[in-house]
Amino acid sequence: MPRGVIDAFTPRGLVLLGRFLSRPALLAFDLDGTLAPIRADPAAVEVRPETRRLLAALCAARPCAVVTGRPRRDALRLLRGTGLELVVGSHGAEWPGEPVPAKWRRQVASWRRALATALEGLPGVRFEAKPAALSVHYRRCRDRAAALRAIESAARLLPGCRLARGLLVVNLAPQGAPDKGAALRRAARELGLGRALYVGDDEGDEDAFAARGLEVLGVRIGRRRRSRAALCLSGQRRLDSLLSALLGASGRRD
Repeated sequence: MPRGVIDAFTPRGLVLLGRFLSRPALLAFDLDGTLAPIRADPAAVEVRPETRRLLAALCAARPCAVVTGRPRRDALRLLRGTGLELVVGSHGAEWPGEPVPAKWRRQVASWRRALATALEGLPGVRFEAKPAALSVHYRRCRDRAAALRAIESAARLLPGCRLARGLLVVNLAPQGAPDKGAALRRAARELGLGRALYVGDDEGDEDAFAARGLEVLGVRIGRRRRSRAALCLSGQRRLDSLLSALLGASGRRD
């Protein structure tokens, strides 16, 4: 276990969860790799039926939100029927009822064209364009380490670009666009809360674990040497157990 990060299902971890949930708090989640297992093809991702059932019950008991790198439209489709109050897409840039700034859309389109040219000789790279972000997947590359170096080298030449690593993906967002930490802070504020539990699985979620101006209890999916989360789960399959624990601690809706 990483130093300083506690397994959520040890006695100490359960005590931390119970204490945190004894006062009103937003429960917020990443989607891919957290509420749903990672798939080589993002279009094939699905939320397990049991996860969906538990999440729906939790949404009826506590204020809940999802902050995902997916386009908001895709996230809403995957989460249909769960009763989620707030779904934020594109790593925090897509909010309900708010258009994505045209400047960000143009930047993402120009980055895709530039990277398609720069990485033309790199088989296996796949681009996933979003309204305010671009994900460059290299899962299918034969030499993943070399692919990562090439992607990051090319991306660092793009104007106004912010990089974040994910699981076999490099995520690009415009400078000035909110990260997941800013999105979590805003979500809690809009729901009238100053505290949040956030569950995520990759480097972009570290911004949420360390969100400024908000008391956050972070839960990281998977074992990592370093994380700003206080708790972790051994893998995504433990997510349903966490949802059950959160549901058991909920009682009345805050």
